[in-house]
Amino acid sequence: MAPPQRFRVLRCCSCRLFQAHQEKKSLKWTCKACGEKQSFLRTYGDGSGADCRRHVQKLNLLQGQISEMSLRHSNILKSEHRRQREELKSNWREERSPTRNSRTLKREDRLVSSDC
Repeated sequence: MAPPQRFRVLRCCSCRLFQAHQEKKSLKWTCKACGEKQSFLRTYGDGSGADCRRHVQKLNLLQGQISEMSLRHSNILKSEHRRQREELKSNWREERSPTRNSRTLKREDRLVSSDC
């Protein structure tokens, strides 16, 4: 009876996806998603095909959750930065625009000084 097929869990350096590949003597492999040819550098697991496929699903799911969380965090930071920038612009406009009372006071001062 032939020994069972062994598989490795590998990660593509280009598209960053985890995938299961059959063990071979060659250290070269091709990504199934993007077609990038690359050398075998690191294994993230090995075993039967079913075990490796489950491990690949788990790793890709975790990677997706992490990237989604970082995207949400980035969007929160961007919206907070935008809100602060608008608040600063608003404050600056308020400081730059004179109030109605100060305008009338300046006019009155001019009238008084011209009478003298």
